[in-house]
Amino acid sequence: MTLASLRAELAAVLRLALPLAAAQLALMGMGVVETWLAGRHGTATLAAIAIGAAVWSLAVLALLGVLMAVPAFVGEAHGAGRRERVPALLGQALWLALLLALPLALLLGAAGAWLAWIGIAPPLAAAAGEFLRALAPGVPGAALFMVLRGTAEGLSLTVPTLLAAAGGAALLLPLGALALFGLGDWPGLGLPGLGLAHALVLWLQALSLLWLLRRRAAWRAGLAGFRPSLPAAAELAALLRVGLPMAVTVLLEGALFVASGSAGRPSRHRGRGRPPGGPDRRLAGLHAPARAGDGGHRARGPGPRRAGRAAAPPQRGRGAPDRPARPDADRGAAAARAGAAWPPPSRAIRRCRRRQWRCCGWPPPSSSPTASRPRPTACCGASRTPAGRCGLCALAYWGVGMPVGALLAFPVGKGILGLWIGLAAGLTRRGAAPPRPPDARPAPPRA
Repeated sequence: MTLASLRAELAAVLRLALPLAAAQLALMGMGVVETWLAGRHGTATLAAIAIGAAVWSLAVLALLGVLMAVPAFVGEAHGAGRRERVPALLGQALWLALLLALPLALLLGAAGAWLAWIGIAPPLAAAAGEFLRALAPGVPGAALFMVLRGTAEGLSLTVPTLLAAAGGAALLLPLGALALFGLGDWPGLGLPGLGLAHALVLWLQALSLLWLLRRRAAWRAGLAGFRPSLPAAAELAALLRVGLPMAVTVLLEGALFVASGSAGRPSRHRGRGRPPGGPDRRLAGLHAPARAGDGGHRARGPGPRRAGRAAAPPQRGRGAPDRPARPDADRGAAAARAGAAWPPPSRAIRRCRRRQWRCCGWPPPSSSPTASRPRPTACCGASRTPAGRCGLCALAYWGVGMPVGALLAFPVGKGILGLWIGLAAGLTRRGAAPPRPPDARPAPPRA
């Protein structure tokens, strides 16, 4: 590849990617606008918006994950020259968006009841429920915007999405302020008014994106001959087959942050330091008193290996050659001695490990590995199947991240710091996923 071709490819990628990134920032800016308005209204409003925005983000992630299949199908048909399939794909994507949006709107309308059921404080759950009930009519508008956005991305049209997203974020500020604070003698509608303003902006975004796309020649050429059609089970199943694994993965990632931000029960030991009984008994060896002059380290004897070394005289001379030191072996023995003091992993941890290795298509590690077993290669750890990737995300985020965060936040009493430590642990575990097994085919003989 020459330098000129590299520049041309980079320019083409940036021409598509920069408007998409800016549009995503504009969509995220709508949440920033709501938070700023709620903060100026009062602390109770800000707390309700925090819970409501967390629940709304889950609904958006569910829609976005499934409808991420739309640009893939449209881009494949457009790139292969089968433009007659694009109108049919758009019609089926609209049916899929409608089938997803209606249950989500009903679920958001009843958010006040189930938020109190999962442990959110009743006044806070009621206020967040009012906001989400007013926002629920905007779910179909958000779904329509995502379908139009995915179809436009498949046709390499990214600037209209940026214009519609930026216009919606700019419009939410005056509409939200008017509905929340009122104007003149009109006191405003409070939280329900802010939710209604957000729902109205979602519909205006979708309609403005449709208007902008219809003005583009590429959209008119790609959607020529579009006619409304009945839902086709085969087409919907194909979209779901691609979109559902992505939706589950996105939900597992986003729900971890939402669950941490929505934790509303205080710790039992808040304000009392560590629970009664002092430090954890399993870590008692780390708190043993040290002797004076040992530099603060734990006091311990020389041990049999050190005692043997001290008793044996140095064998140097012509008959006994000088042996070089073995720092790796000494380090390994020290690690083995230190690890022997810790209890073995529990049955649940071993079961999780076995399941995670099965998701990757790799046999579980045994206690006595043989030399004939091939070693895993250093790669990103991606699984072979969508179900395997979903299993890896579920194990990392909900098998490691949430238990660690809940343990540190509530029993230990670290509060929000413990929740964020749990988030970091889940993300670290996801990045350190087991690698994909190497290819089992034998390597070709060397020449």
